[in-house]
Amino acid sequence: EADIADVLAELELPSMARALSLLGLEERAEVVGHLPVATQADYVASLERREVARLLREMSADERADLSNALDTEEQDRLLPALAHAEREDIRRLSSYPEGTAGAVMTSEYASLPEGLTARQAVDELRRVAPDKETIYSAFILDDQRRVIGVVSLRDLIVAPPATPVAQLMEEDVITARVEDSQESAAEKIARYDLIALPTINGGDKLVGILTADDAMDVAEAEATEDFHRAGGAIG
Repeated sequence: EADIADVLAELELPSMARALSLLGLEERAEVVGHLPVATQADYVASLERREVARLLREMSADERADLSNALDTEEQDRLLPALAHAEREDIRRLSSYPEGTAGAVMTSEYASLPEGLTARQAVDELRRVAPDKETIYSAFILDDQRRVIGVVSLRDLIVAPPATPVAQLMEEDVITARVEDSQESAAEKIARYDLIALPTINGGDKLVGILTADDAMDVAEAEATEDFHRAGGAIG
């Protein structure tokens, strides 16, 4: 999908739209997610509202929020009512965090588990929710207030005897970021601690999202590009 997006990004909008129309909905959403956000905004502005709603439902939560931020107010008012209430609220919540913060780049599509499950029950639950989550390789154990009390890897759940309580498998010393932290500091934590996903918490210490290793790479790439341009300006 990333390679297809690179090719389509070089086309004029009508040609790109025709090419995208040849793809199935799921693959189209993947490809669109790899396009520059400004190009995504131009593309969805050319679609009927119903078609945009179908496309947005297939995109990941953070990609939907980024795309929404790229639309002008008129386009947002035209398109967002076509989404389900939960999807609209998710977009508004993710779009509300200031640019450059961990909250602005996180996704709300994380895997969580209650503490009282066995390894077998946890694997069954992760299998059930997998299609809608960014990653299931790290699952966060939450209390009844949605505060993070542990993290468990899918590998440990699979290797453990099926009746083993999740509480015995989870790591209790969980590295977290806050939504107001800079995205660079969050990316540094992912790199330093070799994390698959970094849980992001709000002022009430409740889990509201995660940053993944892919997010950290995107942040590092953007920072390197900014440094390059600053250096070029200084030389000029």
